[in-house]
Amino acid sequence: MGLFFVRKQDVCEYSKTIMPLQLWLRREKDKMPILSTEVMTFGGSKGVERDHIIIYPTEKMLKWLQGGRVTLKFQTKAHLYVALTRAFFSVGIVVDDNFDKQTQDISLWIAPKGEKLENTRIKTCPT
Repeated sequence: MGLFFVRKQDVCEYSKTIMPLQLWLRREKDKMPILSTEVMTFGGSKGVERDHIIIYPTEKMLKWLQGGRVTLKFQTKAHLYVALTRAFFSVGIVVDDNFDKQTQDISLWIAPKGEKLENTRIKTCPT
């Protein structure tokens, strides 16, 4: 449990383990993965609570979360705050497949080796 960076290639396996609520800044159907989990926008999730959340941040949000010298508008910070505070147990933050950076507080999620991750709502992962 905790706060993790999740590579795009691992989103499906991550979702099989915990069935997170997927949060996007805006709905962009052409970019959304095909998973059988609930999908909401950051703003639309205000007041919603779930055990697990997975966030699809913008590039600027991701740089800001990594401590980069990026300025986020107040409204963007407010939306990100809402998204990050919806979970009781864990938050996954989606990053590119070649991502290898970690911060002091956020580690990279690695799929468990040798375990078959199965969930009845997600039969196969999209390719």
